[in-house]
Amino acid sequence: MDVERLRLTGKDDEGDLVIRLGDGRFLVVEAKNARFEPGTFIGEAEKERGNFARHRGLDPAAVDSVVIVRRRGASWRKAYVLTTVERYFGLVGSK
Repeated sequence: MDVERLRLTGKDDEGDLVIRLGDGRFLVVEAKNARFEPGTFIGEAEKERGNFARHRGLDPAAVDSVVIVRRRGASWRKAYVLTTVERYFGLVGSK
């Protein structure tokens, strides 16, 4: 995979990693090793997805985001991946 570690912090944070999917699309990853707060984590990932797209002049529709939350006492392979039903099934913008 073509993965880049992102460095910005603060109000313009873009997430922790970005994966270039090879078809002109990107996946912004917000990585967490903290108490499980899915709503807060998803909100942060959505904001960072927007920052990433805006800073690079990308169509926001070409950028997705997920949160990866490490499970206590487990390897990174056993982490949780969070997104919304809307994003997972491509329902963004539909009712």
